[in-house]
Amino acid sequence: MSFKGIPYAKAPVGELRWKAPVAPEESDEVIYADEFGKSSIQYEWHSEPITTERSEDCLTLNVWTKDLETKDKPVMVFFHGGSFAWGGTSEELYNGQYIVNENVIVVTCNYRVGMMGFINLSGIEGGEAFPDSEELGLLDAIQSLKWIKENVEAFGGDPDNITIMGESAGSTMVMCLLASDATAGLYNRAICESGSFNLTYTQEDYDNSVQAEMLLKARGVDIMIGTNADEISYWVAEMRDEPMTDMDEDGVAEYLDIYKSWFINPLYKTIMERLSAADKVSVDKYMESKSDFDKVWARSALITEALFREPSIHTAEVYADAAGEGKTYMYYFAKRSDNFDFIGACHASELAYVFKNINETDFSGTVDEDLAGRMCRAWANFARTGNPSTDGAEWTEYDSTNRNTMVIGNDCSMKMVSDPLGEDRKLTRCLTNYYFWSAGA
Repeated sequence: MSFKGIPYAKAPVGELRWKAPVAPEESDEVIYADEFGKSSIQYEWHSEPITTERSEDCLTLNVWTKDLETKDKPVMVFFHGGSFAWGGTSEELYNGQYIVNENVIVVTCNYRVGMMGFINLSGIEGGEAFPDSEELGLLDAIQSLKWIKENVEAFGGDPDNITIMGESAGSTMVMCLLASDATAGLYNRAICESGSFNLTYTQEDYDNSVQAEMLLKARGVDIMIGTNADEISYWVAEMRDEPMTDMDEDGVAEYLDIYKSWFINPLYKTIMERLSAADKVSVDKYMESKSDFDKVWARSALITEALFREPSIHTAEVYADAAGEGKTYMYYFAKRSDNFDFIGACHASELAYVFKNINETDFSGTVDEDLAGRMCRAWANFARTGNPSTDGAEWTEYDSTNRNTMVIGNDCSMKMVSDPLGEDRKLTRCLTNYYFWSAGA
């Protein structure tokens, strides 16, 4: 059963434009929750297939449940990705109809993106009237959690067992929610897929070790965090404004050439220029270890380490080693897409497995249904109990000593491995001290 397009805040229009979200007034009005609400204003992009009208009036959420009779089901609240500039809950990839068969409630939330949700107006005349303009999307997420806490029991959900989760920008938002004083009591667990604090940092934040300080605010929360083996290859498909899957061989070659010359090579150059002499020695050793790779893919592997894997590992170890009660679990997703031989396990390719949406093949390629079932159950089990173990796959906690990680292999296996790719981690650990995302992107 689905209930779509439910408003969790007043429409942020007119006097509420670029203002913090305001809770909806109590009402006995009947809402026909049979279609998605409008998506936040954004320009069209092929990898974010929004199927709804775009509007400022976009602060709605959707609830999926297997039935309305079963009570006290764990609640999984998902925030979509899209680089804080695109995306919405109408994307079929986020359809909750299958994961709810694990007896959970799934809620997906729209929030303001781009210039409507993350614009700094402080430098213009009159900008002081909009003090929250730079973090409105995050404030929207907080307001959605307040609404869910207050109302999810009516759908059979347990308001005292709420897991927040997100992918890419959505994962980064979850990290920020972990660090926010305003979210106390609104959730119990967190799942962070392919996105960490580093995607919001400045170099000054890095220099001041802001990550550790922020994380320690969430000491009692269980977290599950992980990345994919080939995150950055996702951006091959972002090099032009039409799907790469529609291209002939020459078109794909053009995408790859743009990816190499415009994206990877400039970013790699900037990374190497910013490194200290000692850190450059370490990274050079890493690159030497990838000498059997084509140069563009060796550089892509380094950038995946810099932007995704190392920051997530650092986040997990800081949190796990803190003197808090929250448990930490880590995964590494390596199931390769069969769409193109160079895509691998790219950014977002785990989502079809997590939601068990086996027909959503744009990122994942052909989805193995059995693996999707096991992953879907693991994510639901984490939401239910704080432990993602499932189907004989015992998932043990992560810390900086054992570094136990659930490796989801290309052979569809799920195995605990201590410190996977440990030598790569050691050689590229220094990258967590630098801010790179703006370079070449």
